[in-house]
Amino acid sequence: MAIQRARFDVAALQRNDPGAWKTHYADLVEMADAFLNRNYASIRHRADIRDEAVARLFRAVVRLRDPAKFRPFFYEILCRTANESLRIEKRRAEAERLHERISRLDHAPSAEEAAMLLLDLKRAFSGLSRLHQEICALRFQNVTWGRIGEALSRSYKSLTKEFQRVNAVLEKACARDLLERHTRTVSHFFTERAQELFGEARLTELLAPEEAPETPDVASQAEAVLAEAGA
Repeated sequence: MAIQRARFDVAALQRNDPGAWKTHYADLVEMADAFLNRNYASIRHRADIRDEAVARLFRAVVRLRDPAKFRPFFYEILCRTANESLRIEKRRAEAERLHERISRLDHAPSAEEAAMLLLDLKRAFSGLSRLHQEICALRFQNVTWGRIGEALSRSYKSLTKEFQRVNAVLEKACARDLLERHTRTVSHFFTERAQELFGEARLTELLAPEEAPETPDVASQAEAVLAEAGA
């Protein structure tokens, strides 16, 4: 490629010689385009990145001590500029996704949507195994993992692993935005399923607040220790 044979008058560029910059501008643009197309093909607005990198080179080339390192110096500027653009694009994309999600949540839930969601939930739930139904029903009632483990004779590790599988099934069957928008419908559905699976009495026991451990009577213990020491 011709750009590989281009010879840059680095000293003139460092003096900000207008003639040198005019002479070498086309070579710098070709060099930048080739680099960005090869290493950052997926990035948008590569022409803007190229122009910004050339502008940065104009300001920074005066600091270059070894003219033989001009090309690596420019490539480093190109990399830094492109990576900054990637980070900005990533943040912008995340902001757009968040805005879209919030916009969906702002819409008032409709009866038609709730009915569609219930059908999807019933279809997905009926396809689960008995164990997965029990885990799912209790967890969506905010029953603690400890109590779920006691009720189903399963370890915490086993329960969380199975729950991940259940979640994957539900998210595949039901639109996430509907699940988030119709929280009351979802809660009511799983309350009914939990009552069917465990009965109201057992479910009430599982949902009861856990008793806090008794606080030791420090004063009484201290008196006992002092009494023993005196004896």
